[in-house]
Amino acid sequence: MFRITIDTGTTNTRVVLWKAYDAVDSATAETGVRNTVLNGSNEALKTTIGELINKLLQANNLDVSDVDIIAASGMITSNVGLVEVPHIPAPAGMDLLSKHMVCKRFPEIVDKDIWFVPGVKSISNSSDTTEDRVTDIMRGEEVETFALVEKLNVTGPALFILPGSHTKFVFLDAQKRITESLTTLTGELLMAISNHTIIANAVNKSYAAALLPDRVIEGYQRAKQAGLGRAAFSIRVLDQFSELSVNEKANMLMGVVFAEDLRAILNHQAIFASQKIPVYIAGKEIVRDTLALLFSVEKYEGEVIPVDSQTMHHLAGYGVLRVAEYGGLIT
Repeated sequence: MFRITIDTGTTNTRVVLWKAYDAVDSATAETGVRNTVLNGSNEALKTTIGELINKLLQANNLDVSDVDIIAASGMITSNVGLVEVPHIPAPAGMDLLSKHMVCKRFPEIVDKDIWFVPGVKSISNSSDTTEDRVTDIMRGEEVETFALVEKLNVTGPALFILPGSHTKFVFLDAQKRITESLTTLTGELLMAISNHTIIANAVNKSYAAALLPDRVIEGYQRAKQAGLGRAAFSIRVLDQFSELSVNEKANMLMGVVFAEDLRAILNHQAIFASQKIPVYIAGKEIVRDTLALLFSVEKYEGEVIPVDSQTMHHLAGYGVLRVAEYGGLIT
């Protein structure tokens, strides 16, 4: 039998058709929960998901009755998605995720139930009940993390780094449970500086095209010494009074911006106490390799493992299916 997974983010939705755990076909649209916020309605999201599902079924000569399960993750489970599913508190393993999956049918989308995987929230150990004890949240990265655990045979403890518009640092314990996460705005920050500040001209409103380790390290060291604001502006000065190429300056900017990520994670108590747990870095190749480089600059004592692009293929959908299997929804 076939399976369908839905992965909805802020700006995009991807629907994947699976045969067992092999991706057969996929379809993507530039529609996400941002459309719900802008329109005040999730109708555009419903229409898009229905169209993507129908497209895959028709392209593969299938009927919805041929599909075992439809399961979804990501921002689709938020208050601006299709159905709001409350975050579950860490520590959370696949058993807890599967137990809290929510089933709902949307006839206007497809004549079949859709199962939704909840996100995970990190809770502070503080005993002060008057403060907000939620320290971090995720929707979608939890299934990506468990997909990597399954594909790479990770036993834990470990740290997973999932870069994107927001970088997620996800901690796994020896029982293969997500114990907490840490989120930064790195992707959005790099985009904003590259496109909407005085630095935009220096990097030609573009990102680094090829990794230049020496330039990344130079930017990284400038940020460590002078801070983000000054280090970023120094690229404007170099643009005026040096012969550096656009790619060289873009690499320096990556080093400047990612310095904040390294500072956040290396000062985090879960890492600071040991500095020996393995670190798995996913994401686009240049970002993945930049982060791995900076861990080596800091002489991190644990093993740093870049995740290859093939392993990353349809990671969210694969993780959703594994969670569903754990809950007995599929075999």
